Amino acid sequence: MAIPVTTPAKLWLHRAGANARFQAGIVRAAVDWTVALYIVIPALVYASIQYIAWWRHPPASFALVPAAALSGLFFLLSLRGSGYRFFVLEPDQLFVRANRRWTRRMLALGLLYSAALQTLAAAGLAGLLLPLLRAMPVSAGLQLRLVGAGWALWLVAGLARYLLQLRLAAGWRLWLAQAGLALASALATIAATLLAVYAPATGYPAALVALAGAWLLFARARLRQQGAFLREAELEQRAKLRLAGLLLNGFAAAPRPQSRRTPLVFRRSQTLFRYRSPISGLSEVLLKSFLRSFTMLRLYAMFTSAAAIAVCAVSFAPVRTAIWLGCAFLLSLWMKAYCKEVAAAPFLALLPWRDRTRIGALRKCTHLLMLPGFLVVSAAFGYAVGGWIGAAVFAAAGFAIAYFIAAVATIWY
Repeated sequence: MAIPVTTPAKLWLHRAGANARFQAGIVRAAVDWTVALYIVIPALVYASIQYIAWWRHPPASFALVPAAALSGLFFLLSLRGSGYRFFVLEPDQLFVRANRRWTRRMLALGLLYSAALQTLAAAGLAGLLLPLLRAMPVSAGLQLRLVGAGWALWLVAGLARYLLQLRLAAGWRLWLAQAGLALASALATIAATLLAVYAPATGYPAALVALAGAWLLFARARLRQQGAFLREAELEQRAKLRLAGLLLNGFAAAPRPQSRRTPLVFRRSQTLFRYRSPISGLSEVLLKSFLRSFTMLRLYAMFTSAAAIAVCAVSFAPVRTAIWLGCAFLLSLWMKAYCKEVAAAPFLALLPWRDRTRIGALRKCTHLLMLPGFLVVSAAFGYAVGGWIGAAVFAAAGFAIAYFIAAVATIWY
Protein backbone atom coordinates (compact mmCIF):
# COMPACT_ATOMS: atom_id res chain seq x y z
CA MET A 1 0.00 0.00 0.00
CA ALA A 2 1.37 3.40 -0.95
CA ILE A 3 2.06 5.75 1.92
CA PRO A 4 1.25 9.48 1.79
CA VAL A 5 4.43 11.41 1.02
CA THR A 6 3.91 14.88 2.40
CA THR A 7 7.45 15.82 3.47
CA PRO A 8 10.92 15.28 1.98
CA ALA A 9 11.88 13.19 5.01
CA LYS A 10 8.99 10.78 4.40
CA LEU A 11 9.85 10.55 0.72
CA TRP A 12 13.48 9.82 1.53
CA LEU A 13 12.53 7.19 4.13
CA HIS A 14 10.17 5.56 1.65
CA ARG A 15 12.93 5.29 -0.95
CA ALA A 16 15.48 4.07 1.58
CA GLY A 17 13.07 1.34 2.67
CA ALA A 18 12.37 0.39 -0.94
CA ASN A 19 16.10 0.14 -1.59
CA ALA A 20 16.59 -2.04 1.50
CA ARG A 21 13.82 -4.38 0.34
CA PHE A 22 15.33 -4.50 -3.14
CA GLN A 23 18.79 -5.43 -1.83
CA ALA A 24 17.27 -8.01 0.53
CA GLY A 25 15.42 -9.55 -2.41
CA ILE A 26 18.67 -9.86 -4.33
CA VAL A 27 20.30 -11.64 -1.38
CA ARG A 28 17.31 -13.98 -0.96
CA ALA A 29 17.41 -14.83 -4.67
CA ALA A 30 21.11 -15.70 -4.46
CA VAL A 31 21.11 -17.43 -1.07
CA ASP A 32 18.24 -19.90 -0.82
CA TRP A 33 17.81 -22.36 2.03
CA THR A 34 20.11 -24.97 0.52
CA VAL A 35 22.95 -22.47 0.04
CA ALA A 36 22.39 -21.09 3.53
CA LEU A 37 22.25 -24.56 5.11
CA TYR A 38 25.25 -26.11 3.40
CA ILE A 39 27.53 -23.12 2.72
CA VAL A 40 26.66 -19.92 4.56
CA ILE A 41 25.90 -21.33 8.03
CA PRO A 42 28.91 -23.72 8.12
CA ALA A 43 31.14 -20.90 6.90
CA LEU A 44 29.86 -18.57 9.63
CA VAL A 45 30.33 -21.26 12.29
CA TYR A 46 33.88 -21.97 11.12
CA ALA A 47 34.69 -18.25 10.95
CA SER A 48 33.35 -17.74 14.48
CA ILE A 49 35.42 -20.61 15.84
CA GLN A 50 38.54 -19.31 14.10
CA TYR A 51 37.85 -15.78 15.33
CA ILE A 52 37.58 -16.99 18.95
CA ALA A 53 40.75 -19.07 18.56
CA TRP A 54 42.65 -16.07 17.23
CA TRP A 55 41.25 -13.92 20.03
CA ARG A 56 42.52 -16.32 22.67
CA HIS A 57 45.80 -17.26 21.02
CA PRO A 58 46.81 -14.82 18.24
CA PRO A 59 49.34 -16.21 15.73
CA ALA A 60 52.88 -14.96 16.12
CA SER A 61 52.75 -13.49 12.61
CA PHE A 62 50.12 -10.97 13.75
CA ALA A 63 52.78 -9.19 15.80
CA LEU A 64 54.78 -8.57 12.62
CA VAL A 65 52.02 -6.49 11.00
CA PRO A 66 52.89 -2.79 11.27
CA ALA A 67 50.37 -0.40 12.77
CA ALA A 68 50.47 1.72 9.61
CA ALA A 69 48.72 -1.16 7.82
CA LEU A 70 45.46 0.06 9.37
CA SER A 71 45.74 3.39 7.60
CA GLY A 72 46.73 1.61 4.40
CA LEU A 73 43.64 -0.59 4.61
CA PHE A 74 41.31 2.39 4.85
CA PHE A 75 43.18 4.05 1.99
CA LEU A 76 42.52 1.01 -0.20
CA LEU A 77 38.85 1.11 0.77
CA SER A 78 38.67 4.75 -0.31
CA LEU A 79 39.74 3.71 -3.81
CA ARG A 80 36.85 1.28 -4.28
CA GLY A 81 34.08 3.80 -4.96
CA SER A 82 32.28 6.65 -3.25
CA GLY A 83 29.71 4.74 -1.18
CA TYR A 84 27.31 7.71 -1.16
CA ARG A 85 23.61 7.15 -1.89
CA PHE A 86 21.02 9.91 -2.39
CA PHE A 87 18.12 7.88 -3.86
CA VAL A 88 17.69 10.16 -6.85
CA LEU A 89 15.21 8.95 -9.50
CA GLU A 90 14.59 10.28 -12.99
CA PRO A 91 10.90 11.18 -12.29
CA ASP A 92 12.19 13.69 -9.71
CA GLN A 93 12.47 16.17 -12.58
CA LEU A 94 8.69 16.65 -12.45
CA PHE A 95 8.35 17.90 -8.87
CA VAL A 96 11.23 17.29 -6.46
CA ARG A 97 13.85 19.17 -8.48
CA ALA A 98 11.46 22.06 -8.94
CA ASN A 99 11.26 22.47 -5.16
CA ARG A 100 14.68 23.53 -3.95
CA ARG A 101 13.84 22.96 -0.29
CA TRP A 102 12.84 19.34 -0.90
CA THR A 103 15.97 18.75 -2.96
CA ARG A 104 18.37 20.11 -0.35
CA ARG A 105 16.61 18.21 2.44
CA MET A 106 16.81 14.88 0.60
CA LEU A 107 20.45 15.44 -0.33
CA ALA A 108 21.28 16.29 3.28
CA LEU A 109 19.57 13.09 4.46
CA GLY A 110 21.54 11.16 1.87
CA LEU A 111 24.80 12.62 3.14
CA LEU A 112 23.99 11.71 6.74
CA TYR A 113 22.81 8.24 5.74
CA SER A 114 25.95 7.51 3.73
CA ALA A 115 28.23 8.82 6.46
CA ALA A 116 26.42 6.68 9.05
CA LEU A 117 26.74 3.56 6.88
CA GLN A 118 30.45 4.13 6.37
CA THR A 119 30.88 4.70 10.11
CA LEU A 120 29.17 1.37 10.83
CA ALA A 121 31.33 -0.30 8.18
CA ALA A 122 34.50 1.13 9.75
CA ALA A 123 33.38 -0.05 13.20
CA GLY A 124 32.57 -3.52 11.84
CA LEU A 125 35.95 -3.72 10.13
CA ALA A 126 37.70 -2.73 13.35
CA GLY A 127 35.70 -5.41 15.17
CA LEU A 128 36.78 -8.08 12.69
CA LEU A 129 40.40 -7.00 13.13
CA LEU A 130 40.34 -7.11 16.94
CA PRO A 131 42.47 -10.30 17.20
CA LEU A 132 45.05 -8.64 14.97
CA LEU A 133 44.88 -5.38 16.91
CA ARG A 134 45.42 -7.17 20.22
CA ALA A 135 48.59 -8.82 18.90
CA MET A 136 50.13 -5.61 17.54
CA PRO A 137 53.01 -4.29 19.69
CA VAL A 138 51.48 -0.79 19.88
CA SER A 139 49.13 0.88 22.32
CA ALA A 140 45.36 0.76 21.97
CA GLY A 141 45.30 4.56 21.82
CA LEU A 142 47.49 4.61 18.73
CA GLN A 143 45.32 1.97 17.08
CA LEU A 144 42.20 4.00 17.84
CA ARG A 145 43.80 7.12 16.38
CA LEU A 146 44.80 5.29 13.21
CA VAL A 147 41.31 3.84 12.77
CA GLY A 148 39.78 7.27 13.34
CA ALA A 149 42.07 8.92 10.80
CA GLY A 150 41.39 6.17 8.26
CA TRP A 151 37.64 6.50 8.77
CA ALA A 152 37.77 10.29 8.30
CA LEU A 153 39.88 9.98 5.15
CA TRP A 154 37.48 7.35 3.81
CA LEU A 155 34.53 9.72 4.25
CA VAL A 156 36.27 12.69 2.65
CA ALA A 157 37.78 10.77 -0.27
CA GLY A 158 34.47 9.03 -1.02
CA LEU A 159 32.56 12.31 -1.20
CA ALA A 160 35.28 13.92 -3.32
CA ARG A 161 35.16 10.95 -5.71
CA TYR A 162 31.39 11.29 -6.02
CA LEU A 163 31.69 14.99 -6.87
CA LEU A 164 34.28 14.20 -9.55
CA GLN A 165 31.97 11.60 -11.06
CA LEU A 166 29.20 14.20 -11.16
CA ARG A 167 31.24 16.94 -12.78
CA LEU A 168 33.29 14.92 -15.28
CA ALA A 169 32.11 12.45 -17.88
CA ALA A 170 33.77 9.08 -18.23
CA GLY A 171 37.07 9.43 -20.07
CA TRP A 172 40.65 10.45 -19.61
CA ARG A 173 39.76 13.62 -17.69
CA LEU A 174 37.87 11.65 -15.05
CA TRP A 175 40.64 9.06 -14.90
CA LEU A 176 43.27 11.77 -14.44
CA ALA A 177 41.20 13.52 -11.75
CA GLN A 178 40.68 10.25 -9.87
CA ALA A 179 44.40 9.50 -10.11
CA GLY A 180 45.12 12.92 -8.58
CA LEU A 181 42.57 12.23 -5.84
CA ALA A 182 44.23 8.87 -5.11
CA LEU A 183 47.62 10.59 -4.85
CA ALA A 184 46.22 13.26 -2.53
CA SER A 185 44.55 10.57 -0.42
CA ALA A 186 47.83 8.66 -0.17
CA LEU A 187 49.70 11.76 0.97
CA ALA A 188 46.96 12.61 3.47
CA THR A 189 47.06 9.04 4.79
CA ILE A 190 50.81 9.24 5.33
CA ALA A 191 50.54 12.63 7.02
CA ALA A 192 47.70 11.52 9.30
CA THR A 193 49.61 8.36 10.27
CA LEU A 194 52.72 10.34 11.15
CA LEU A 195 50.70 12.83 13.19
CA ALA A 196 48.90 10.01 15.02
CA VAL A 197 52.26 8.50 15.97
CA TYR A 198 54.43 11.54 16.69
CA ALA A 199 51.95 14.34 17.53
CA PRO A 200 48.88 12.75 19.14
CA ALA A 201 48.08 15.77 21.31
CA THR A 202 48.45 18.63 18.83
CA GLY A 203 48.87 17.63 15.19
CA TYR A 204 46.42 14.73 15.18
CA PRO A 205 43.39 16.73 16.44
CA ALA A 206 44.26 19.47 13.96
CA ALA A 207 44.30 16.88 11.15
CA LEU A 208 40.86 15.60 12.20
CA VAL A 209 39.52 19.16 12.25
CA ALA A 210 40.96 19.76 8.76
CA LEU A 211 39.33 16.57 7.47
CA ALA A 212 36.01 17.54 9.05
CA GLY A 213 36.25 20.95 7.39
CA ALA A 214 37.02 19.35 4.02
CA TRP A 215 34.00 17.05 4.37
CA LEU A 216 31.75 20.01 5.21
CA LEU A 217 33.03 21.92 2.17
CA PHE A 218 32.40 18.94 -0.10
CA ALA A 219 28.96 18.44 1.45
CA ARG A 220 28.12 22.10 0.82
CA ALA A 221 29.23 21.72 -2.80
CA ARG A 222 27.00 18.64 -3.12
CA LEU A 223 23.98 20.50 -1.76
CA ARG A 224 24.56 23.33 -4.23
CA GLN A 225 25.29 21.07 -7.20
CA GLN A 226 23.03 21.87 -10.18
CA GLY A 227 22.88 20.88 -13.82
CA ALA A 228 23.93 17.24 -13.35
CA PHE A 229 20.58 15.60 -12.59
CA LEU A 230 20.78 12.86 -15.24
CA ARG A 231 24.29 12.01 -14.11
CA GLU A 232 23.03 11.77 -10.50
CA ALA A 233 20.26 9.38 -11.56
CA GLU A 234 22.78 7.29 -13.50
CA LEU A 235 25.15 7.01 -10.54
CA GLU A 236 22.25 6.15 -8.24
CA GLN A 237 21.05 3.38 -10.56
CA ARG A 238 24.59 2.03 -10.82
CA ALA A 239 24.96 1.98 -7.03
CA LYS A 240 21.57 0.30 -6.65
CA LEU A 241 22.53 -2.54 -8.99
CA ARG A 242 26.10 -2.96 -7.71
CA LEU A 243 25.23 -5.93 -5.48
CA ALA A 244 23.22 -7.58 -8.24
CA GLY A 245 26.08 -7.09 -10.67
CA LEU A 246 28.51 -8.60 -8.18
CA LEU A 247 26.36 -11.70 -7.69
CA LEU A 248 25.61 -12.12 -11.39
CA ASN A 249 29.16 -11.47 -12.56
CA GLY A 250 30.23 -14.38 -14.71
CA PHE A 251 26.70 -15.79 -15.01
CA ALA A 252 24.96 -13.19 -17.16
CA ALA A 253 26.46 -11.66 -20.26
CA ALA A 254 25.59 -7.99 -20.50
CA PRO A 255 26.27 -6.20 -23.78
CA ARG A 256 28.87 -3.49 -23.34
CA PRO A 257 29.70 -0.67 -25.70
CA GLN A 258 32.79 -1.51 -27.68
CA SER A 259 35.49 1.12 -27.67
CA ARG A 260 38.46 0.99 -30.02
CA ARG A 261 41.75 2.03 -28.49
CA THR A 262 45.41 1.39 -29.09
CA PRO A 263 46.73 -1.48 -26.95
CA LEU A 264 49.63 -0.98 -24.55
CA VAL A 265 51.93 -3.49 -26.28
CA PHE A 266 52.11 -4.98 -29.79
CA ARG A 267 50.33 -2.02 -31.34
CA ARG A 268 50.98 -3.34 -34.82
CA SER A 269 50.44 -6.79 -36.28
CA GLN A 270 54.11 -7.70 -36.30
CA THR A 271 55.15 -11.33 -35.95
CA LEU A 272 56.52 -12.55 -32.63
CA PHE A 273 58.30 -15.74 -33.68
CA ARG A 274 60.93 -16.06 -36.39
CA TYR A 275 59.98 -19.63 -37.26
CA ARG A 276 56.56 -19.76 -38.92
CA SER A 277 54.32 -22.76 -38.22
CA PRO A 278 50.71 -23.40 -37.24
CA ILE A 279 51.78 -23.62 -33.60
CA SER A 280 53.58 -20.28 -33.71
CA GLY A 281 50.66 -18.64 -35.54
CA LEU A 282 48.11 -19.78 -32.97
CA SER A 283 50.51 -18.89 -30.15
CA GLU A 284 50.82 -15.32 -31.47
CA VAL A 285 47.04 -14.93 -31.41
CA LEU A 286 46.80 -16.17 -27.83
CA LEU A 287 49.71 -14.05 -26.61
CA LYS A 288 48.49 -10.86 -28.24
CA SER A 289 44.97 -11.43 -26.96
CA PHE A 290 46.28 -11.48 -23.39
CA LEU A 291 48.87 -8.74 -23.65
CA ARG A 292 46.49 -6.35 -25.43
CA SER A 293 43.85 -6.69 -22.68
CA PHE A 294 44.25 -3.98 -20.06
CA THR A 295 41.94 -5.88 -17.70
CA MET A 296 44.01 -9.05 -17.84
CA LEU A 297 47.27 -7.16 -17.42
CA ARG A 298 45.88 -5.38 -14.35
CA LEU A 299 44.75 -8.67 -12.79
CA TYR A 300 48.12 -10.22 -13.61
CA ALA A 301 49.97 -7.35 -11.93
CA MET A 302 47.70 -7.54 -8.86
CA PHE A 303 48.21 -11.30 -8.50
CA THR A 304 51.97 -11.02 -8.95
CA SER A 305 52.24 -8.18 -6.43
CA ALA A 306 50.16 -10.04 -3.85
CA ALA A 307 52.24 -13.21 -4.25
CA ALA A 308 55.53 -11.29 -4.03
CA ILE A 309 54.38 -9.51 -0.86
CA ALA A 310 53.20 -12.82 0.63
CA VAL A 311 56.53 -14.61 0.15
CA CYS A 312 58.34 -11.67 1.72
CA ALA A 313 55.92 -11.25 4.64
CA VAL A 314 55.69 -14.90 5.71
CA SER A 315 58.56 -15.88 7.98
CA PHE A 316 57.85 -19.63 8.29
CA ALA A 317 60.03 -21.26 5.63
CA PRO A 318 57.74 -24.21 4.65
CA VAL A 319 54.73 -21.92 4.22
CA ARG A 320 56.81 -19.45 2.22
CA THR A 321 58.03 -22.23 -0.09
CA ALA A 322 54.49 -23.54 -0.49
CA ILE A 323 53.29 -20.06 -1.49
CA TRP A 324 56.14 -19.74 -3.99
CA LEU A 325 55.47 -23.06 -5.73
CA GLY A 326 51.71 -22.67 -5.41
CA CYS A 327 51.98 -19.34 -7.19
CA ALA A 328 53.68 -21.09 -10.11
CA PHE A 329 50.92 -23.69 -10.38
CA LEU A 330 48.16 -21.08 -10.07
CA LEU A 331 49.73 -18.90 -12.73
CA SER A 332 50.11 -21.90 -15.04
CA LEU A 333 46.51 -23.04 -14.57
CA TRP A 334 45.22 -19.49 -14.99
CA MET A 335 47.15 -18.90 -18.22
CA LYS A 336 46.13 -22.33 -19.50
CA ALA A 337 42.44 -21.64 -18.82
CA TYR A 338 42.66 -18.26 -20.53
CA CYS A 339 44.38 -19.67 -23.60
CA LYS A 340 41.83 -22.47 -23.87
CA GLU A 341 38.99 -19.95 -23.69
CA VAL A 342 40.51 -17.78 -26.42
CA ALA A 343 41.31 -20.80 -28.60
CA ALA A 344 37.65 -21.83 -28.41
CA ALA A 345 36.45 -18.45 -29.72
CA PRO A 346 34.21 -18.61 -32.79
CA PHE A 347 36.63 -16.78 -35.09
CA LEU A 348 39.40 -19.28 -34.27
CA ALA A 349 37.09 -22.29 -34.41
CA LEU A 350 36.55 -21.55 -38.11
CA LEU A 351 40.08 -22.76 -38.85
CA PRO A 352 40.82 -26.52 -38.91
CA TRP A 353 43.35 -26.64 -36.08
CA ARG A 354 44.82 -30.04 -35.32
CA ASP A 355 44.95 -31.32 -31.75
CA ARG A 356 48.75 -31.29 -31.66
CA THR A 357 48.70 -27.66 -32.84
CA ARG A 358 46.33 -26.65 -30.05
CA ILE A 359 48.35 -28.53 -27.42
CA GLY A 360 51.66 -27.12 -28.67
CA ALA A 361 50.36 -23.55 -28.73
CA LEU A 362 48.77 -24.01 -25.30
CA ARG A 363 52.05 -25.27 -23.80
CA LYS A 364 54.11 -22.48 -25.37
CA CYS A 365 51.73 -19.67 -24.35
CA THR A 366 51.22 -20.99 -20.83
CA HIS A 367 54.98 -20.97 -20.26
CA LEU A 368 55.58 -17.55 -21.81
CA LEU A 369 52.68 -15.86 -20.04
CA MET A 370 53.36 -17.23 -16.57
CA LEU A 371 57.14 -16.69 -16.79
CA PRO A 372 57.34 -12.89 -16.07
CA GLY A 373 55.11 -13.04 -13.01
CA PHE A 374 56.83 -16.12 -11.62
CA LEU A 375 60.25 -14.52 -12.08
CA VAL A 376 59.13 -11.55 -9.99
CA VAL A 377 57.79 -13.84 -7.28
CA SER A 378 60.98 -15.95 -7.41
CA ALA A 379 63.14 -12.85 -7.02
CA ALA A 380 61.05 -11.77 -4.01
CA PHE A 381 61.34 -15.28 -2.55
CA GLY A 382 65.10 -15.27 -3.06
CA TYR A 383 65.43 -11.83 -1.50
CA ALA A 384 63.54 -13.02 1.59
CA VAL A 385 65.85 -16.05 1.84
CA GLY A 386 69.28 -14.61 1.04
CA GLY A 387 69.12 -10.94 0.13
CA TRP A 388 70.03 -9.66 -3.31
CA ILE A 389 72.23 -12.67 -4.07
CA GLY A 390 69.33 -14.98 -3.28
CA ALA A 391 67.07 -12.87 -5.49
CA ALA A 392 69.43 -13.29 -8.45
CA VAL A 393 69.86 -17.05 -7.86
CA PHE A 394 66.16 -17.82 -7.50
CA ALA A 395 65.23 -15.56 -10.43
CA ALA A 396 67.63 -17.58 -12.60
CA ALA A 397 66.24 -20.84 -11.23
CA GLY A 398 62.75 -19.57 -11.96
CA PHE A 399 63.26 -20.07 -15.70
CA ALA A 400 63.71 -23.82 -15.35
CA ILE A 401 61.04 -24.22 -12.68
CA ALA A 402 58.52 -22.23 -14.73
CA TYR A 403 59.17 -24.39 -17.80
CA PHE A 404 58.75 -27.60 -15.80
CA ILE A 405 55.55 -26.51 -14.04
CA ALA A 406 54.02 -25.18 -17.27
CA ALA A 407 54.80 -28.51 -18.95
CA VAL A 408 53.16 -30.42 -16.09
CA ALA A 409 50.09 -28.15 -16.12
CA THR A 410 49.60 -28.65 -19.86
CA ILE A 411 49.95 -32.43 -19.99
CA TRP A 412 46.19 -32.63 -20.39
CA TYR A 413 44.27 -30.28 -22.64
